[in-house]
Amino acid sequence: MVTVEAANLQLVQNLIAAIAQRDREAVAGCLAEDVVLNVPGTTLVSGRFQGREEVLEALGRFAEMGGERLRVRLHDVLANETHGIVMYDVKAERDGKEIAYSHIDVYHFRDGRISEITGWPTNGFSRLYR
Repeated sequence: MVTVEAANLQLVQNLIAAIAQRDREAVAGCLAEDVVLNVPGTTLVSGRFQGREEVLEALGRFAEMGGERLRVRLHDVLANETHGIVMYDVKAERDGKEIAYSHIDVYHFRDGRISEITGWPTNGFSRLYR
């Protein structure tokens, strides 16, 4: 029998893989209909995005602005019955320059889907999404 913790861990891993593969349908399958995405700061992609479609559009903008060379390397994924944490590094290219930053996301789970994501990027994030 799979525990809730193991299922939530797999859910987050599936989301990250789907984002890396730019698989919109697979990303949508991980998200609750009323999911909320919180992106702090004052960048072009900062804000509070509500609902699956709005969150999918925001994630698509992240990928588009990160360019074809956008790469994500996971450090660790932790999950329990209600929350998950993902630590990862991002490398991308903007205006011919490589930009790298680290990122931590906190996830909330409800009914087998992700109901909220809040991200905390480091300084390189603002250089990529200015």
